[in-house]
Amino acid sequence: MLDPGALLAVARLLLDETNAPATDASIRRAISSAYYALFHVILRAAAERFAGAGHETSAVFALIYRNFDHRRMADV
Repeated sequence: MLDPGALLAVARLLLDETNAPATDASIRRAISSAYYALFHVILRAAAERFAGAGHETSAVFALIYRNFDHRRMADV
């Protein structure tokens, strides 16, 4: 499972203007990384809700976590 904090760190690095001004591509990639960070926070919260906190290594947790569909979530 991805670490949402790491994804947000990547987004911040892409937008860090101490090296160079952000380009359109780096801004789009930063937004995408931030979106996936939020997506994985939601997946983890849902899996913990149904499988129970502390069960991240269980098959049930993995099944719930991996069964979410991006398109369906976007529609909701």
